[in-house]
Amino acid sequence: MNKLATATKIVLSASRRTDIPAFYLTWFMNSLDRGFFEVANPFNKRVARVPADPDTVDTIVFWSKDFGRFLAEEIGEELRNRGYGQLQVAAAGAEGPAAGKPLGSTRSTESPVRAAIDQLAF
Repeated sequence: MNKLATATKIVLSASRRTDIPAFYLTWFMNSLDRGFFEVANPFNKRVARVPADPDTVDTIVFWSKDFGRFLAEEIGEELRNRGYGQLQVAAAGAEGPAAGKPLGSTRSTESPVRAAIDQLAF
């Protein structure tokens, strides 16, 4: 077998279509326990099985507007303890590239996105 193929790991983009940290964290963690995710293609309804073990996944990217439960349950620390090496966070909302403003650019300390960025130091 090709050594490059066995060393290649995937980047798992969690919640690009929905807010997993805010609404589906239990499903996400249960799928990690199983070692895979079953994800339906929204266009043709075919279900794909995506591997989710630390030997296959290099990075998990979380997209969310609300990291409250993620932080309260210390999910980042738990994932690190399970062997997932890199976690990246992308806060979605009124800030960020889609809004034409860099993340954290809002000066208000009331911004929930800004508050999450300040707490997500993993």
